[in-house]
Amino acid sequence: STMRSLVLGTASTMRSLVLLLCAASAAEGLHPLQARPLLRAPAVQRARVSAVSLADLLLLAEHQARTAAAISSAVTARYGAELASLADLFSLAEHQASTAAVVGSAVAARYGAELVEHPLQTHVVTAVSLFLVGDAISQSTQAARAIREPGDAPVAYDVRRAASFGLFSAMWSGVFQSWWFDLLNGNISGGTTTAEHLIAAVEKTALCQLVSVPLAYLPLFFVVQGLVRGWSVERTLSQAQANYRPLLQRNWSFWWPVQFVQFGAVAAEWQLPYVSAAALVWAIILSAASEPTAQVAVSSLADIGLGAAESSADPNEFVLVASAASAGPDDDIRV
Repeated sequence: STMRSLVLGTASTMRSLVLLLCAASAAEGLHPLQARPLLRAPAVQRARVSAVSLADLLLLAEHQARTAAAISSAVTARYGAELASLADLFSLAEHQASTAAVVGSAVAARYGAELVEHPLQTHVVTAVSLFLVGDAISQSTQAARAIREPGDAPVAYDVRRAASFGLFSAMWSGVFQSWWFDLLNGNISGGTTTAEHLIAAVEKTALCQLVSVPLAYLPLFFVVQGLVRGWSVERTLSQAQANYRPLLQRNWSFWWPVQFVQFGAVAAEWQLPYVSAAALVWAIILSAASEPTAQVAVSSLADIGLGAAESSADPNEFVLVASAASAGPDDDIRV
C-alpha cells in the first residue's frame, strides 16, 4: 500500500506541473493549444520520462517486496514444519530411551531376583552364555585373519571347540566359583571401616590368585585339555610343565586388579556375572590388539582368561596369551 501511494503521488505531481504550465501560458496570453509546444520541450519530455521511469521502478520494487514476503512466509512455514518434525524425532528418541530404560530395569530386576532365588543355575547360564559370546568373537577374528586372498574359503564355526570348553566353563565358573565366592564372602568379613573392607578384598583376591587358580584351575584346565584332545598322560604332563608358569603369570597381570575390584566394590550376588563380563572384555581387547599375522584362539573361561595365539610361522606352534575362551580341541599349545 505504501508503494501504491508513492506511485499515485508521483502521477498527481506530474499532473499538477502540467496544470501550472498551462496556467503560466494563459498568463502570458497564449492559447492552450499554443502551450502544447512548451509541453514538447526537451526539459518537459525528460521530466515526463523520469516520472514514468520512477513509477516503473516503484512498481517493480513493490512487486519484489511482495515476492520476498511470499518467499519469507514459505520459508518460515517450512522452517516451522522442520522444527516440528525435529521435535517429533526428539520426542520419539526420548520415548524409545525411556522404554529401553524401563525394559532394562525390568530385566536387571528379574536377573537380580534369579541370582537370589536360583544362584547356581543363574551362574551357570551366565558363565556359559558369556563364554560362548567370547568364543564367537575369537573364532570370527580367526576366520577373518585366515582369509588372506579373495578366493580363500571361509573358516567354519568350530562347534566342538565351543561345546567342549563351554561345558568346562559351566563346571568351573558356574559351579566351582559359585561355591568358592560364597565361601570367601561368608568367612572373610569386610569389617565396619573402609580399611578393613579393603584388607578383606586383598585377602580374598590373594586366595583366588594364589590358591584356587594355581592349585585347582590350572591343573583342571590341563586335564580337560588333554581329555578333549585325546592326548596321552605323558603329553598332558609335558604340556602342563611347559606352560604352567607362563599361563599363571599372564593370568596375574590382568586378574589381580579385576578381582580386587570384584571383592572391594561388587555385591556378592553380582560377583560371578562381573567376573564373566570382565573375561569377555579381556577377550575382545586381546582380539583387537593382537598382531595382524597372529590368530587369537580362545582357551579358557570367564574367571581366568587364558588363551593361545597361533604363530604364522608354524601352524602347530602357539604362543600363550591371555584370553577368555577356548583353544580348539586339535590345537597344540606350546610356549
